[in-house]
Amino acid sequence: MKIDVSTQARSRTLCQKGFACASRNRETLCKVKALLAGEALMIECAEELLCRYQESFGSWAICTCPTRKEIYSVFGV
Repeated sequence: MKIDVSTQARSRTLCQKGFACASRNRETLCKVKALLAGEALMIECAEELLCRYQESFGSWAICTCPTRKEIYSVFGV
């Protein structure tokens, strides 16, 4: 199921993955564990994805992607 992300979020995102997170099934997205200071998401990914917005943090990762943040803020996933 495609997730409708705003044009503003997409225009702020330099995505090398073709906005795959917006077209994936919600159950296959990286799981958000916490929102950090409103600026970044602490995520746990089922698969190892290489993304310019993702930084390793132990077994979790920090995500600063504007599109992924909007998906979490608007859709709760």
